[in-house]
Amino acid sequence: MKLPTPRYIVFYNGTQEEPDRIELRLSDSFIRKEDEPCIECRALVLNINYGHNQELMGACRKLYEYAYFVQKVREFLGEGLIRDAAIDRAVVHCIEADILKDFLSRHRAEVKDLFLTEYDEKLHERTLREEGRMEGIGQGIEQGELKKAKEMAASMLKDGMEPEKVKRYAGLSDEQWDELLKRIETPD
Repeated sequence: MKLPTPRYIVFYNGTQEEPDRIELRLSDSFIRKEDEPCIECRALVLNINYGHNQELMGACRKLYEYAYFVQKVREFLGEGLIRDAAIDRAVVHCIEADILKDFLSRHRAEVKDLFLTEYDEKLHERTLREEGRMEGIGQGIEQGELKKAKEMAASMLKDGMEPEKVKRYAGLSDEQWDELLKRIETPD
């Protein structure tokens, strides 16, 4: 069976200055570099911020309009408006300028919600660490390393994490949780 050649493309519209095009390779993240890695994935990153990739923007009007809209939100934020007001002003401006007019007119509330819900990298990292600690508690208990599990759970509870959350994420049964709590309360 023949398959079409896959293409992995990432559209970038962050605030850091980036070139119009850049190729990222999975192998660039490998600890040990090899001449020819046994697996490779390449991603073409296209900067879709306003003013970048003119040829692409000329070929795709909606993408150009999206970049323009995002730029307007950023401009109004730069003028000191709060995010909510900047989004509202950008929506009104774009509708008047016939930029994404139909879409913004019909989906104004959803667009606002989308812009107000931004990715929080620090929260994501904290959540990953938390989940790893939870998994460690569960594995520690399974492997009989209760001292390590006890220390992790005590640390998380001390950090203010809800006990029920620690129990749930660590995948502990009621019996395991009760045993762990007894051990936390009892000094070594």
